Amino acid sequence: MSMLLAIDGGSTKTISVVFDEEKNEIVSVGLSGSANYTTNSLEFAITNLSKSINDAIEAADITMDSIEKVIVSIVGIGDSEEATKMGNEIISSLIGKREYSVINDGLAAYYLGNGSENGIVFAPGTGSVGYIKIENRMKRFGGWGWSIGDMSSATWFSKKSVEVAMMEMDSESGRKPFLETVENHFKTSLRELSWQIERRYIQKEKLASFSVNLSRMAKDGNKEALALFDESASYMGKIINGIRSKYSDAKRVSIMGGTMQAGEFYYKMIRKYIPDVNIFFGYEIVIGTIMHMKNEMDFKFRDSLLKQLDHSLEKIPEGELKGYLNIDKPMKLP
Repeated sequence: MSMLLAIDGGSTKTISVVFDEEKNEIVSVGLSGSANYTTNSLEFAITNLSKSINDAIEAADITMDSIEKVIVSIVGIGDSEEATKMGNEIISSLIGKREYSVINDGLAAYYLGNGSENGIVFAPGTGSVGYIKIENRMKRFGGWGWSIGDMSSATWFSKKSVEVAMMEMDSESGRKPFLETVENHFKTSLRELSWQIERRYIQKEKLASFSVNLSRMAKDGNKEALALFDESASYMGKIINGIRSKYSDAKRVSIMGGTMQAGEFYYKMIRKYIPDVNIFFGYEIVIGTIMHMKNEMDFKFRDSLLKQLDHSLEKIPEGELKGYLNIDKPMKLP
């Protein structure tokens, strides 16, 4: 029995999967919170990684000694030499001397969406990052930090929402749905929140958490909220179509991340600008990690794993799904 452990550690959630290599089957899944050691303390990230790993191991009814290889896709790897070194040290401390490899979570997203094909992947989650692959060369774009980058990410949506709330406050007239929703969500005044953002006293993940409210407002027909989603979709279209105009071989396009949980109205906006786009959810990126570990890029293999992942997630208590993935059950594209 050859057991592998695949881990996807993002800025908001961590997913660990025990995978039976001989049967090509997902055995179990473990969930926890943020693994982002660049915006949180090392202890915080290690605690979440440990919980996710231990829950997956326990659900598989095995011990860590049964795991032969470990593959980890984790936020921060590749951002800088220091961040990459820190990420490797964290994983090494958790899994001991067994064989392992660590990749950036953006690369795992590429494997999920495009396999080995040339193309473009954009992954807007808490932050955002993109990859272009042409003739076995991988090039990164976006994801340069939430102060001036991370376009179309949950953090970007939240910052834009605060800007709208500021305009509502300064106008001193009419309804103020953004102002009310922002202050209720963060449980502080807008002036205090803006100071926290300006001084970066607020954690990126906490700021990004507001985006769920923006999705609700858009679904309820709020014009400003819908305009922000369309601005995001337009940005993705401009960047991706611009890349395609330069690289004619970049044919396959995939977009994935937590922001895709906004729902069908957002998919329609994105497809208005990129009609042939493939869409996936952020929690599915761990499948790209398994594909990399197995060096198996066949889409039939991927689709089988996606179905198995959904089946495994259905066994997770609803409270954990809601708490870590912000879903009540595995999501389906329309």
